[in-house]
Amino acid sequence: MIDVILSCRNTEKYIQECIESILSQEYSQFRLFVFDDYSTDSTVEKIKTFNDQRLTLVESKKNIGTYAAKNFIFNNFITSEYVALHDADDISLSSRFNIQLKELATTDPSVACIGTSVLEFWEMENFMPHTSSSFPVTEKSRINLYPEKITIDSLVNDHSCDYISILKSKMCMNGTVIFRTSAIRDIGGWDGRTRFSGDSDIFLRLLGSGKTIKNIQNVLYKRRFHESSLTASSDTGINSAARTKYNDSILSDVKKCIDGICVKRDFFYPTFEYMVTKCVE
Repeated sequence: MIDVILSCRNTEKYIQECIESILSQEYSQFRLFVFDDYSTDSTVEKIKTFNDQRLTLVESKKNIGTYAAKNFIFNNFITSEYVALHDADDISLSSRFNIQLKELATTDPSVACIGTSVLEFWEMENFMPHTSSSFPVTEKSRINLYPEKITIDSLVNDHSCDYISILKSKMCMNGTVIFRTSAIRDIGGWDGRTRFSGDSDIFLRLLGSGKTIKNIQNVLYKRRFHESSLTASSDTGINSAARTKYNDSILSDVKKCIDGICVKRDFFYPTFEYMVTKCVE
């Protein structure tokens, strides 16, 4: 059994295809927790069209941010040995959970999480991904691989103790990852006080706690790039002033991680009202 966390906000164009890809997994023994972060479009209505006992919808009455949402779900619903993530505008191949779980079951316990390679795709000709890839573009898509194995030592060796470079390094594609639940618990969850850039933070803190990250070198996930995503926004995008400010604010934590010091967060999420719906008749 695994638990799956999916946080969404105003993703009415993509949420049905996303959830269908999760519910259609070959490995079917999971629970899917969808946190709607105060959508103002028809996202919630589309989620409620699904009739599947594995699906639980949490409707927030205010916008709290994706990392606070993950902390809330983790603290209040997650009980399985493994916890998977998924982004609301992306698609998982049907074999994804099966392959990742087999890898986790046979790999060293020091491996905190396993991600996968991705197929990046986009619909607008002038909207190219911000990520780097050695693969060619074919019909508005391309493959992107992530490092097969990462430790804090390999990260430091690759980036020569350049803190910003380490923080921005290629570790995992967030939506592809399955974590050992115990590893997330040991480091206090996500940085719930930020609304962006928290992915690199949690991966780096896992490495700083002595864990290893692995990525399967098969494409098991399709990542959609579009103009409405957080990374595309001029306010919160990759090169925005807000992201730079956040990265600067956690540089002391980066140094601790490099020194092998476990940086533990506090599973922060704000007080908010919410409603829980089991999406099954």
